[in-house]
Amino acid sequence: MTDTTTAPDDADPGPAPGDAPEPDDHATDHADDPGKRARAEAAAYRRRLRDTEGERDRLAEHLLGYQRRAAEDLAAVSLSRGDDLWLATDDVSAVLDDAGQVDPDKVTAAVQQVLDGRPQLGRPAAGFDLGHRGGAPGSDPATFADVLRGDRRAGG
Repeated sequence: MTDTTTAPDDADPGPAPGDAPEPDDHATDHADDPGKRARAEAAAYRRRLRDTEGERDRLAEHLLGYQRRAAEDLAAVSLSRGDDLWLATDDVSAVLDDAGQVDPDKVTAAVQQVLDGRPQLGRPAAGFDLGHRGGAPGSDPATFADVLRGDRRAGG
């Protein structure tokens, strides 16, 4: 005997989710009026558009925060506080390239502008002497050989 019923995988899946907006509950009440159905569908599209625009604006705010922090991190190499960068410009777009990435050259130029006006905001130069400042002027420090000889007069 041959089965003539269609298999479940041959069945029509119907519209894919997300193809069209969900119509309002009132749209089904007015199935005989195509104008009301079209208005309800347009209203659903407008709601989706507003939701999408809101999400876009939230993401843009997050991106702006990341861009600000990246520019401040670059500025902190030369400034004691990275957020002093905004003394030169208060607009993040001034330190971005055409692709929206933080441009190190523009950040360096803005940092230099800050340091030209307020050099005290710069990061102090690193000392490579590890804190050693030497003895008092005019006194020669004792060498290890002096200590081994027992000559304690050298170096004070």
